[in-house]
Parts: sequence; structure tokens; C-alpha cells
Amino acid sequence: MKPRTSLALVLLALLALGVVLFWERGLPGTDERRERRGMLLPDVDAEGVERIAVVRDGETLALEKADEDWWLREPIEDRADRYRVEQLIRDLIEAEVTGRIAADRVQGGDEATGLGDGAVRIELSGAEASADVEIGARRVPGGLRYARLAGDDRLALVRERLTETLSVTVQGLRDKTLVSASTVDMRRLVVERSGERFLELVRGGTPEHGESWRLVHPIEDAADRGRVTTLLSELVALRADAFVDVSPAEDAGLDPADWRFVVELAEDDGEQTDGRVVEIALGREAVDGSGLRFASISNREALFEVMADALLALLSRPLESFRSMMALDLTTWDVAEVEITRAGDTLTVARVDDEFDPESKWRAVSPAGFPLDAAAFDRTLSELARIEAKRLADDVSREKAGLVEPVAMLTLRYEDALARPPVTLEIGGPAGAGEVFARRSGRATTLVIEQELATKIDTSRIRRDPS
Repeated sequence: MKPRTSLALVLLALLALGVVLFWERGLPGTDERRERRGMLLPDVDAEGVERIAVVRDGETLALEKADEDWWLREPIEDRADRYRVEQLIRDLIEAEVTGRIAADRVQGGDEATGLGDGAVRIELSGAEASADVEIGARRVPGGLRYARLAGDDRLALVRERLTETLSVTVQGLRDKTLVSASTVDMRRLVVERSGERFLELVRGGTPEHGESWRLVHPIEDAADRGRVTTLLSELVALRADAFVDVSPAEDAGLDPADWRFVVELAEDDGEQTDGRVVEIALGREAVDGSGLRFASISNREALFEVMADALLALLSRPLESFRSMMALDLTTWDVAEVEITRAGDTLTVARVDDEFDPESKWRAVSPAGFPLDAAAFDRTLSELARIEAKRLADDVSREKAGLVEPVAMLTLRYEDALARPPVTLEIGGPAGAGEVFARRSGRATTLVIEQELATKIDTSRIRRDPS
């Protein structure tokens, strides 16, 4: 390319850039564009608001943000409904403005605009947000109200629906949710009935390798994950049907409480120890036959009326129902090594990752020459992945169940042995017609399982046919 041509192209590009900059200089900025779209507070970012105060009829409704939660500060102290508060702020910021007019053009001053003593005043503040707004008490033709912004010599005309938004009450902003946490954050639950420990559950394991719940009281055993999840979900689902700010705790049956739930929550980093503790107490029925009970929670001063029938119905069942009936419950792709023992013979099979033979997932490592049918082994392992006990046999000793010298054993090992210790299922003697005793490592409970499942723990079933 000739130098003259290159110079011409550069000059042309500079000229085009100059035209664009000159044209964009005449365009409105972001705040002005938002204002032209008809927003009351175009320069306020809702995310930056950390405090809002609404002064109406001489009374102040004040809310403050702490971390991610909103709290009522006036006229009472209580946790606020975060979504309702954030919606209130957005509604104010994005309130529709139909026009703006210089204040000195309105005859009659504050009496005509309603921006005198009867006006509603709103203050928004935060590290990156600030606004002071007054909404007139007088309705003007067209279903409008005057609004005055501090620092602006104009008055804005806003739709009257904004006054409806600002008429929100303290009760409407209070958080009706008692437990502001997820069930996945819960690490321990202690349930007390009339001051006595009734049920205790503890969570173990790691999130990445699967977590499980254990019963600590009234018996130590593995807990039924589904039942525990349902119980925790009902606890989280408790909501205030009404707020009670005057009844003393003893009159509400909360001192002592009929039921008390002590929940230990994980810290934000997921650690199990030194977490937050929340206590929920349920007292007597607010009105006989209503189903509503008085309730309190440790991090809030108010009393509540809640419907807890579903929660208490779970606790009215035999505590046996919280015990796990699973002899084995695993996902086969997590297993790195399997050991099968029967009649004195032991076979160890390991998972392999052979890019040249993707069909072969397993190989025998001890004894090395065992003719393993990898497909049959994989199928058998899948069949054994979930074994549910038919019943629990607490009164049967290890000796009586034939588990001192088990008939067969299945041991599963994982790659990360520290995070997931090996699991062993021992098969004992007959427990009845078509049944055998069994025991899983980590559980003192003797189980009864179907004999047909136990027969699958046999090396003869996974031996390759010599033909």
C-alpha cells in the first residue's frame, strides 16, 4: 500500500472518530436517559441503599441493612422481609414521573402541592446512595401527586400509586419466616419436649463426598435421610400467621416450652464447628382448636403465632421411623476397589481406566489370575448398590446372628479414603424364611435382608466362563 493511501485512511478514521465523539457529546448521559424514561430517582442505585426511613403522620418507619438482611429499627426492632424492602426501594426509585415543573411556577406553594406538614418524607442513604424525597398529601387532577427532591428546584409529578406503595405497614414489612437458613446449612438438631431431650441428630461426611445424618438420641444409629430432610424442611417452613408483642412467655406456654428445637448451622465457609445456633420454641395453642401455637426464636424479640401441625405430626410417629433401613446405599462410580469374601476365599477387584478398552471397567488384582467377567461384576455391583433391610433386629446379638464368623463379606473402598472410609457389609446366618442377618460397618444394629440379595456376594457369580 502506498504511503499516501495509508495517510488518507488514517485521516479518514480520525475524521469518523471525531464525528462520533461530537455526536455522542450531544446525547444524554445515563442518569439523564433514565430521567427521560420517567424515573423519580434516576441517579440512585438500589443496590447501594443501606437505610430507608419513611416519615408519615409524625411516625417514622426505619429500616437498616446488615450484611444481606434488612432489619426494622423503628418503631420496633425486628427482622424485615428482605424481598419486600428491596421491592419498596425499587418502586420508589423507578416511580413513574409524568413531568417536572419549576417549583415557583406552582401557585399556592406547599398548600397547593400538599408538600407541607402532611407530606410523606422518604430518606434513602448508603455508602453509594443518598436521596431525600417528599410526596405531597394533596391529590392533583389526573391521579397525580407532587414530589420534591432535595437539591432539585423542580417538582416532579408522580402517579398516585406511589402513595399506596408508601402506605406499607410495619406488620407488612416484618419477616414472617422464622428460620432464615436452608436445610443444607444445618449440622445438628436437638429436639426437647417439656424440657427433656427427645431427639438428637448430627450431620457427618463432606458435601463433595456425600453427607449423612446420624441419630444420637434416643439411640445411636444411622438416620433415614428422607425423614430427616422432611423434618428439617417443616422446621424451615414455619411462618408467622400473626405477631404477638405483648403476651409474656409464660402465658404463651414458652417458659418452659412444650417443644424446643436447637439448630446448629454451619458457618458461611461450610465448616461444621463453631457455627451459629438458633433456638425455636413452640408453646401452647393461641386459641384452642385453631392449630396455631405461640412460638419464639432466639434471634428475635417478638412472639409469633405459627401453624406447626405438620412438624409435630412427624414427631408423633415412633422414633424408630427416623432410623435408616438401608444396608447399602451407594453410587457405583464412586467405588475404586471391591473385596468379596465367601467360604474362606477373597477376591479383590479394582476399577481401571483403560483408554484402549473402554468396555473393561474392572480387573482382578488379587488373586491376579482370577478369570473376572467385568461386565457381570459391574452388573452385580449395580444390583447391590441399594439394599434395604426388611426390619431391624436390635435384640439379636452378633453371635446369635452368625456375624462373629460371617458367611460372606462385601467391602467397598473409595479413592479418597480419608474423606470416605471403607464400607463393609457382613452376611450372617438365617433370620427366617428367605431372610438372613446382616450388619454394616459403622452401625451396631443388626439388620435383616433378603437372602436372594446376600447370595449375590459370591465370586462364582462373576467368574468368566472358560468356554
